[in-house]
Amino acid sequence: MPAVDPARLAGEIDAVFGRAHEPAVLARQVLDLLERYAERARRHGGQREDALDSPRPVTAALAHAVEAEASRTGAGLDLAQALWSIPVRETRLLASKALGDENGQGGTGGDPAVADDGPGPGVPGAAGAIFPAPSRPVELRPDGGQD
Repeated sequence: MPAVDPARLAGEIDAVFGRAHEPAVLARQVLDLLERYAERARRHGGQREDALDSPRPVTAALAHAVEAEASRTGAGLDLAQALWSIPVRETRLLASKALGDENGQGGTGGDPAVADDGPGPGVPGAAGAIFPAPSRPVELRPDGGQD
């Protein structure tokens, strides 16, 4: 795995997103970039999805680029489908970024492997929390139900 030089990485990402706009080609070039930075020593075989263990700065920068490309071209669904078709954890996380959420923002739920966006929604300080925090305190009833 090469060391991550932010300036070099930005140039590589600009080159990928500057050359290709066809979703399938773009997805393949994103995978090539992820593989270039992959941590091969930590790869685990036999998983349902292969994980490249690309460094967090690489996946975060790609996530921002995928989001920008999807909003710029309006082809988020096509890009998401192309990325999802590659059975690699990182490309599938990037596919969720291409889709965004109901507010037009990224759709990763604060996944720390994708973006350095601080704590996710939910419990304050709990990075990657997926479920939103309740709007009011939740108390359990003696019978196990919630009020």
